[in-house]
Amino acid sequence: MGQSDINDFLKRNRTKWYTSKELSKYLSSNLGNITTSLKKMRNAKLVEYKFIPIITKNKKVLLSTRYT
Repeated sequence: MGQSDINDFLKRNRTKWYTSKELSKYLSSNLGNITTSLKKMRNAKLVEYKFIPIITKNKKVLLSTRYT
């Protein structure tokens, strides 16, 4: 699982925002690999991201991503 797989998935689904956990589930990949790849893609400005102020079990904010 690499950046190209995430990139292809997000290109096919441009209108929806996804959390790392959702991408991990849809792509059947390790959450750590997904977050590492997304971080690199955000730094390269290949994906858009926004903070969602939702209280979850472990975090107070979720990061959602979509293809630019």
